[in-house]
Amino acid sequence: MAALLGAGRPYAAALALAERPELTSAEILTLTGRPGASRRMIRGLHARLASRADADQRPA
Repeated sequence: MAALLGAGRPYAAALALAERPELTSAEILTLTGRPGASRRMIRGLHARLASRADADQRPA
């Protein structure tokens, strides 16, 4: 994660964080209010969170 941020790739870092199950959706969505959060990043985060929710609802 630090490598993504250090490389100037906050969008990639935010998407990687959205895949982490120990973080809640509310915690991830706080990233959308950060300075420089683009509409593209916000759409990407919402898409990742939606796919994560779909995976959580699939039967084991």
